[in-house]
Amino acid sequence: ARVVYVDHDPVAVAHSEAVLDGDPLASVVAADLRKPAEILGAPAFGELIDLKRPVALLLVAVLHFIEDSENPAAPVAELLDALAPGSMLILTHAAYEHIPTSRQEATGAVDVYRDIR
Repeated sequence: ARVVYVDHDPVAVAHSEAVLDGDPLASVVAADLRKPAEILGAPAFGELIDLKRPVALLLVAVLHFIEDSENPAAPVAELLDALAPGSMLILTHAAYEHIPTSRQEATGAVDVYRDIR
């Protein structure tokens, strides 16, 4: 399988580049999920992923870092619009409504994410 990882954190990107070095079937793109055109237009993405064929898009443990006010559904829709029929979306999203002790931790994680933008 061909895989393109996407992250906007420079440390995560650098680590991924080191781990994936020499793997012709995997690459990493430094881009922000809130800007799908950056992802879809990245040369490394186009070299590995053929959007005319069905693909799997994994948005795992990432959408909860995009605040509701930033409309996280919009970049997801833009990415889905670019995919061929038969493609699959795998999406996870943290939910803390029923775990009151985790709300403070979740808020802290969002604050860290906001600070590295």
